[in-house]
Amino acid sequence: MKCPTCSGKLKKRGVRYSLYGVYFGTYLSFKCTKCKKITFENKTMKQPTVYYDGTCTMCSSAIRKYNTKIPFAAVDSSKMTKYQKALHIETESGMKIGIDALIYLWRKIPNKRWLASFASFPLFYPFFKLGYYLFARLRHR
Repeated sequence: MKCPTCSGKLKKRGVRYSLYGVYFGTYLSFKCTKCKKITFENKTMKQPTVYYDGTCTMCSSAIRKYNTKIPFAAVDSSKMTKYQKALHIETESGMKIGIDALIYLWRKIPNKRWLASFASFPLFYPFFKLGYYLFARLRHR
């Protein structure tokens, strides 16, 4: 690929993106070897946005681990009251909350797809939903 500005060679790399101290994730980008300009692919802007509670150590470590396997924008919502009670994922098709958000993430990770299928099975789904609800309510105690 060639740079749109100077026609130099583009190298593929990941760029950590944060704004005002909020980390949004690592995005695929291309850096020109000649002019050093960084350009992003258009499809990176369609990544899901994950809102998680940064004060919960289990939540934070899981999101960091999942972000190494699949690309998404991770937003620490510990200061946003709207997103504090459960995991939220904003996708192109809408907002997913709680266990539905977790199942969405598991479906994207190759070695967790079995867990997503198991959790979304109609017989087990209510138990996973109840377990997530109890965990979300009691995680700071």
